[in-house]
Amino acid sequence: MERGQSGTLVPFLFLDPFKNSLYSYWASFTNIFFRFVSNDTCAQILPGFSLVQHCGLSSGSNVTFVLINTNMSWTEAQSYCREHHTDLASVRNLDENQKIKELISGLTVWIGLSRETWKWTDGRNSSFRFWKKNPPEPNNNYEKETCVAAYFEDSGRWEDWPCHYKRASICYRVINSKLCKR
Repeated sequence: MERGQSGTLVPFLFLDPFKNSLYSYWASFTNIFFRFVSNDTCAQILPGFSLVQHCGLSSGSNVTFVLINTNMSWTEAQSYCREHHTDLASVRNLDENQKIKELISGLTVWIGLSRETWKWTDGRNSSFRFWKKNPPEPNNNYEKETCVAAYFEDSGRWEDWPCHYKRASICYRVINSKLCKR
């Protein structure tokens, strides 16, 4: 797809999981309503309004999940996510796990859960659990399995793994949306 001139819309295909809105992509763009720092910007087009947010793989209520398809240890992935996004993904419910699964099925990716009493990297306790059932997890098979990966060949179920293993990861980014009247 070619990028448009500054301030022009360039159509692209974006499948909305709720199938009720049309999305478009802006090239590097600045006007009186918005100032963007990157080209990764989406707008949800509603009659008379545009909802603007940063693009990613999938959006929850106030976060966007971003696949980092570079193999890293859990600690490297956490540092990368904190530097470039917000943090490794905290999966707060089955709906968020499903949104990630639909977009990256087949991969095993680091998420932001670790064994310090199974807390998320943002310090919150994990009340939602989605452990693999066969064999049952967490199992500490290889000893010191203190980091968690979501296994998307098995419905996105979670497995504990040694943190030094290298794999892709899921970051999240807080969405700062703006609703602007056209």
